[in-house]
Amino acid sequence: MGRLSRVCYAVIAAAFGVSAPALAQDQQAPSIQEVAVVPRFADGVLQGCAVNFQVIQYDTMYAGGRPVLLDGSFQIYNFGSGRVSALLKLGFIDETGGAHTAPSSAYLVNGLVTSADEALHQMGSETPGFGLFGFRMGEQVTNSIVRIMDTGKFSFAYQREGGSGGVPIEIDMSQSPEKVSSWSECIDALLLNDR
Repeated sequence: MGRLSRVCYAVIAAAFGVSAPALAQDQQAPSIQEVAVVPRFADGVLQGCAVNFQVIQYDTMYAGGRPVLLDGSFQIYNFGSGRVSALLKLGFIDETGGAHTAPSSAYLVNGLVTSADEALHQMGSETPGFGLFGFRMGEQVTNSIVRIMDTGKFSFAYQREGGSGGVPIEIDMSQSPEKVSSWSECIDALLLNDR
């Protein structure tokens, strides 16, 4: 589960659990985030750039305002010959704990527009309880990449099985200029590395 361990999650959930119903009414419900920028290599060659994240956020859509841990990453891959694509890898755990569960769908969000029309595939991950959501390099994927470079933020939404709406999540690394710079440097190198 990473550095936001189950113990840490339980402590945070218990600390905020008392006020969760009140916070569920608040559009600015707090989230706790851990974010890392990671280059991806294959055979010693840069093949991708990823923002890995863990978020504890109150889910007012499916969990009655209780905290949910969301693990995942936003990844950009260059497979050469102009074949660039994006991937969201996501799994969540409800406050009750247990194993990760994959969302039924996920997409990037830029204002009032999503990357749903740019979806390529959706499948289970090699990591149990996670889903993979692939996207072609369209306008909204590009906007998300550039938004990270410009603001240190990107947004997506995920939907649970049987659900009718997406839970919006914003990943914010704007307080860490080093991470934003690492993302920009990785993307620049990745796009120049079109083998």
